[in-house]
Amino acid sequence: MTYLGQLLMQDGFTNGFAEGKTAGLLEGEIHKLIRQICRKLQKNKAPEIIAEELEEDEAIVLEIYRAAKDCGPDYDCQEIYNKLNLEESGLLK
Repeated sequence: MTYLGQLLMQDGFTNGFAEGKTAGLLEGEIHKLIRQICRKLQKNKAPEIIAEELEEDEAIVLEIYRAAKDCGPDYDCQEIYNKLNLEESGLLK
């Protein structure tokens, strides 16, 4: 291992990198779910139907629905993501 690699390991860089990667993947999954829900909202589907069709927890779909309802009809996914309180909604587990 190179000297730089050893320093990074000592500083815990690899742990921070793994945590950052995990957080990034989770954020990507949430964005994907928001996009899927928004497409269904554009078709005027109810949150209960969306949850069933996407096989997602109805409470999570409802939380995204509430954040998205004022963002239509174009539904800016980043704006919706920013409106969500991710820790309280249960999306970050």
